[in-house]
Amino acid sequence: MSEFIPSDNSSETAAYEFYQQAETFFSQGNIRAAISLYQRSIELNPNFSWSYHQLGDAYSQQNQWEEAISAYHHAIQLNPNCSWSYYNLGNARLELGQFQEAISAYNQAIVLDSNFAWSYYKLGVALGQENRWSEAIYAYFKAVQNNLNSPEVYAKLQEATQFESNPQSWHFNLASEDAETCLKIARHFVNHSNQLKTAITFYNLALETQPNRREILAELQQIKQTQIQQKEKLKLYYTAIKNNPQSYENHYNLGVALSQEQRWDEAILAYFKAIEIKPEIPTWVYQGLWEIIEKQGKLEAVELIYRQAIQQNPNSIWCSVNLGEILTRKGELNEALLCYQAACYQKIIQFHPDWIENIEKLEPVSQPDFMIIGTQKGGTTSLYYYLAKHPQIMPSLIKEIDFWSTKYNRGIDWYLAHFPPILADKNILTGEATPSYLDHRETAERLFEVFPKTKLIVVLRNPIERTVSHYYQWVNMNWEFRSLEKAMISEIERLSVPNASYWNQPNSYIARSIYVEFLKKWLDVFPREQIFIISSENFYSNPPGTLKQIFDFLGLSDHPLTEYKKYNARSYPDLDESMRNLLGNYFKIYNQELEDLLGMKFNWNK
Repeated sequence: MSEFIPSDNSSETAAYEFYQQAETFFSQGNIRAAISLYQRSIELNPNFSWSYHQLGDAYSQQNQWEEAISAYHHAIQLNPNCSWSYYNLGNARLELGQFQEAISAYNQAIVLDSNFAWSYYKLGVALGQENRWSEAIYAYFKAVQNNLNSPEVYAKLQEATQFESNPQSWHFNLASEDAETCLKIARHFVNHSNQLKTAITFYNLALETQPNRREILAELQQIKQTQIQQKEKLKLYYTAIKNNPQSYENHYNLGVALSQEQRWDEAILAYFKAIEIKPEIPTWVYQGLWEIIEKQGKLEAVELIYRQAIQQNPNSIWCSVNLGEILTRKGELNEALLCYQAACYQKIIQFHPDWIENIEKLEPVSQPDFMIIGTQKGGTTSLYYYLAKHPQIMPSLIKEIDFWSTKYNRGIDWYLAHFPPILADKNILTGEATPSYLDHRETAERLFEVFPKTKLIVVLRNPIERTVSHYYQWVNMNWEFRSLEKAMISEIERLSVPNASYWNQPNSYIARSIYVEFLKKWLDVFPREQIFIISSENFYSNPPGTLKQIFDFLGLSDHPLTEYKKYNARSYPDLDESMRNLLGNYFKIYNQELEDLLGMKFNWNK
């Protein structure tokens, strides 16, 4: 930013005062007021570039992309050496699907500041949209080289290598010092996603620059041995399918194994067979599949599978929901909403069949009354189903909608379609339970801006137990292949990097257990009295008492149940003492900070 020093000119002085006021409103989240004041500042002093830049940022906050682009262009005309204006211009172009223009803006930002990793990352995203995969790979490589450790960059790099798998076409011009970046990427794909083929590619690139480095040779040999073991596992899955061709688990496991080999066409066929056998399995089970299906133009094929499943079972809630997901991804939102409407009707039959007699009196839900925002593996599924049994609660269509975290771009109409209509005169409450909300950086502000009165429920489990349970869940779904010890130590090492992020990392077992970092954000946005927090231990030791507290919190009468079944409960091996001590020591300081923040005792540090 070039500093603005007002002269004795009264109009410049007034412009500066408006600018300062705009900055204050912007920092407070009052974006509309900020826009008005930036505009008044510009009217009085049209030569200060940062007023235009900040105006562009304010418009971007409002998703007014055309206005933002105009403002950034004015900022660049006045100060063509500001990399930030080019970077933010690229972001606005990217949002509008103007990929060529975005690429040009990001490239100019890099010329002006070659050390800003996010410029390379966003350049890679724009290049990917143009199917310029080899250039995208190099952009992501440069992002990692400039210390961008975000999971997003590796996910995009993995995607790009799927479509441009031959390193000879990447046109890398690597120097000896680039070997460290290649190693960093290779180790990430080994330790975090088990993508061995991609890892081997980057090990080989590292060897091209440092061919005699023993460390690289040893790691590469170990990975190749693991790859041989995976191929043996593939043979076992094919044999299992031959012996039992109607087993959902066999086809699913084959799909996972083929995905690890990046044999995408075969993996998709295996997954499709699994879906045909069990179409009522939620789509999120097929991790990463839908993005691959979209890229390879196979959405229509899986859509046909779900349409046939609905013909065979028209009362299936999940079949309609899954078809709605596919149609949403195709951009056919109106038909997707009809699918959710059909599923909602079945949900009413399931939970409140007496409403069908008064179906003409049912009214659409305008907002959720409550939301269980976390934590994953903390008991949210059990709590959701316990609450759903209250006669004055109509649960959401599915437990985890993920709208406020990963599906926000689908729009509020899509979100509200996941709530069955209710009898408004019966004081019926509705809500959902998505544990990914707790540790998603943008969810609190997004929710508060639209539904500031929604009550929030948080269930927090002993972080050691939550972490280990999360790990074994991924093992059971064939998403995790590392040993527990290797997975935990690898993540602790990653989190030890300065400025490592705990946010938005679905495959991070430890990071998602550092509750204090997330609750600070929620408490900055929502009033404390609007958030009910309970430990999983207290919840499961006394379900009736906990539910009574929650019903009081929601303004409902108590409704004891005849039984309190544990949902999604799994057993897993006992944790050995050394690993328990390692995790306990790691979480100790965060647990204490959490107790201090909330004024509650969890007693997890015993």
